[in-house]
Amino acid sequence: MIMRRFNVSAVAFDLDGTLLETGPDLAAAANRMLSELALPPLAQATLISFIGHGVPNLVRRALTSASGSEPSAAQIERATDSFRAHYREHLCVTTRPYAGVFECLQWLRARNVRRACVTNKSAEFARPLLEQTGLVQEIELLIGGDTLPNKKPHPQPLLHTASHFGINASELMLVGDSAVDVQAARAAGAPIAVVSYGYSGDTPAHALGADLVLDRLDELVEFLQQ
Repeated sequence: MIMRRFNVSAVAFDLDGTLLETGPDLAAAANRMLSELALPPLAQATLISFIGHGVPNLVRRALTSASGSEPSAAQIERATDSFRAHYREHLCVTTRPYAGVFECLQWLRARNVRRACVTNKSAEFARPLLEQTGLVQEIELLIGGDTLPNKKPHPQPLLHTASHFGINASELMLVGDSAVDVQAARAAGAPIAVVSYGYSGDTPAHALGADLVLDRLDELVEFLQQ
C-alpha cells in the first residue's frame, strides 16, 4: 500500500531476497558445513528462514537446529570459517536475479536515478555475485556488511549512501525484504519499500510496516512514474 509520495533521487537495494535469489546456494553451503562438522543436514526451507541477519547468525541457528544445543563462540567461529569456504567455492550455482530486476535497474539508469546495493552480506561475496549475475553494470555503489563500522539496521550504510550521492536521506529509497531493512530506513529517515517474495522469515511483507510493498521489483517503476 502506498502511504504517501516521495521525492526519490536514488534507490538502494538489498541483495539477498531482493535483487538475487541466493537462498538455495546459501542453504547448500550451510549443509556442506554441517556435513564437515559431522552434523545432520537441514531442510533447505529451514536454512533459508535463517537468512537476513548475517552469516554468523545463519551459522549459529543452523548449528543449534542440527545439534539440538546452543553452540559455543569457538564452535560458531570454526563453523563460520567452514561455511565461508564452502560458499566461496559454490557462490553462484543457482543464484539468479528475480523477475523484474533488470527492467527496474535499467529504467532507473535511463532516468539518471542513482543506484546502490546496500547489503549485510560481506563485500567479498556481494561483489562477485553482482558480477556473475550481470548486475554490477547497473549498480553504482556497493556497501557490504563489512564496508563500514556498522551495518543494517544501523542507519550508517544509508546515510553514507545518501552522502555519497549528494542527497538527503529522505530522497534515498531503500528496497529490501525484511524487518532489518525497515528498521534501517526508519532510523535514517529514508522511505522504504519491501518485496513480497524475499527472506522476511515468519513476518509477511505487508506486516513489516514499509511504505510500499512490491510483488515484482519493476512495480517500483509504476510508483516512481506517478
